[in-house]
Amino acid sequence: MKYFEFDKMHGAGNDFVVTHDPACPLDKASVARICDRKFGVGSDGLIVLSRESAGIRFQFWNPDGAKAEMCGNGLRCAMEYSCKHGLTETSDAVFLTDSGILSAVRLSPGSIRIRMPQAAEPVMKCVKGYNTFFLKVGVPHAVVEVEDIENLNVKKIGNLLRYAEEFAPEGTNIDFVEVIDSDHLKIRTYERGVEDETLACGTGVTASAVFLMKNMEGSKKKYIFCRSGDEITVEFPENGNILKEIYLTGPAETVFSGTYNIT
Repeated sequence: MKYFEFDKMHGAGNDFVVTHDPACPLDKASVARICDRKFGVGSDGLIVLSRESAGIRFQFWNPDGAKAEMCGNGLRCAMEYSCKHGLTETSDAVFLTDSGILSAVRLSPGSIRIRMPQAAEPVMKCVKGYNTFFLKVGVPHAVVEVEDIENLNVKKIGNLLRYAEEFAPEGTNIDFVEVIDSDHLKIRTYERGVEDETLACGTGVTASAVFLMKNMEGSKKKYIFCRSGDEITVEFPENGNILKEIYLTGPAETVFSGTYNIT
């Protein structure tokens, strides 16, 4: 029997299968099955880690089996996992991602602060009647401000915008935000690859914080309330380029550990 070992983790309700076991199969069909909530472990993505001389290699796959460059909540979980499994012997580490080299610090067990990829300059686009604030924070996001986020049909509108020709060819994640004030907002995210709403999205939280900074400024620390009920904070430098230096802090928890039968 062939199997690999994993931890099931979540960051603010955004859940992942995390492993550093080289036996984990990485073809598209296998990844999709591992992430399937009926026939596999079930998750919003698969994270595979490996220790290299320059840092810890971070690879991420969406539940449809497609590889993605980066995942903010996933990177926090990767840091918590690395501390637990000895991939790092200190409370800080460097991760080698497809969005560049990113640092992480374990503030305490289950609380992680990470540096996010540099954000691209936002572009305003009117798409299918919705004003979108489009930028890339490792992965593409379109932020849409709404007034009644609780009663919004996130899956229907998210699906409509995610495939719009204005975001072709790779498509985009859609973040619906309800602004509370210049430093606080609520967010609900439709994630590509999941093709549904997730309880949290780290890169989406970051994109929404940039939206606040660009439109309302306020302080250099933003408090974002996710669908899961968790709060994630995003911090910008006091002096400097707010798109270049962004830090995200939030929870990372292990739900259970297990083995997956590959055969």
